[in-house]
Amino acid sequence: MCNLKTQTVVSLVLIALFFSGGIFSDEHKKDIKTDKSERNEKRGSYFRSWDKNSDGNLDNSEFLGMIRSQQGTPPWERNPDWTPESQVESRMKRRDLNGDGLLSKEEFMKPVKWGKKK
Repeated sequence: MCNLKTQTVVSLVLIALFFSGGIFSDEHKKDIKTDKSERNEKRGSYFRSWDKNSDGNLDNSEFLGMIRSQQGTPPWERNPDWTPESQVESRMKRRDLNGDGLLSKEEFMKPVKWGKKK
């Protein structure tokens, strides 16, 4: 447990940072936007690399290639029911907002909530 002296020092430092703009400074906000911009640029680059026929959309086979290329231990090694093929349909449903069976770059770039779908 922290003693009273430590709690006081931490409180004073946080107050000083808050009022000096150190926590919510314009530079900090700019960094957050830059990070988001860089992430979007990287996602756009990934999309282009998976769009093998360069038509501006990912079809099921291209989307399957994307799922297979994801880094880390493949989930199907931990759970045999989870296969790349089983994920194409469920992931496409979440991302294909206009229901045309293709994933446009705009649909791909939108954030997806992965909780239970209502």
